[in-house]
Amino acid sequence: MQETEARLQREIEALLQQAEKVDEEEDARYGKGKSGDELPEELQRRESRLAVIRAAKAELEAEAKAKAEAEAQAAREKIAERERNEKETGKKLGGTPPRVPDPEQATPDPKAQKSFTDPESRIMKDGAMKSFEQAYNAQIAVGAERPCPPGPRRYSDALESYSNAAQLGPEQSAPLKALGRRAPGAARAPP
Repeated sequence: MQETEARLQREIEALLQQAEKVDEEEDARYGKGKSGDELPEELQRRESRLAVIRAAKAELEAEAKAKAEAEAQAAREKIAERERNEKETGKKLGGTPPRVPDPEQATPDPKAQKSFTDPESRIMKDGAMKSFEQAYNAQIAVGAERPCPPGPRRYSDALESYSNAAQLGPEQSAPLKALGRRAPGAARAPP
């Protein structure tokens, strides 16, 4: 048993010396810590770029599914409202009922894009120059006497359009509601 132990110890030491020699040769040939079988730098960049593109594509698919789920819910509500109206009036309403989209079948628009550097921004058309650029259209309201709490919007709810005319009313009234006031011209709430 002692002879076997000594023999195994010698074999282990020989293997470790051989591995160290090979490691030194590879360090001299390929550089410290490299073995020569690493992917070329160009291929590494392409693989990382592909990973980023796949992640962005997955986000676009998730957004399309969420949008389809919201549209499906809205369509179901319209159908329920339509059925209530038909029951109340006893008449069948004209036109075609809303189509309920299947969120599982939702796919992003083929031209949909996602910024790799700033996912919160959007590609928007500049109304004056008729060109496209990566931009934001965020809304903010401030108070003269004290800070105005923001409305229920989040940073990610920034508009995807240069025109913000439709947001003027909601943005004006949301902080006032948060302060317990009413917007100018708004009807008083019944006591």
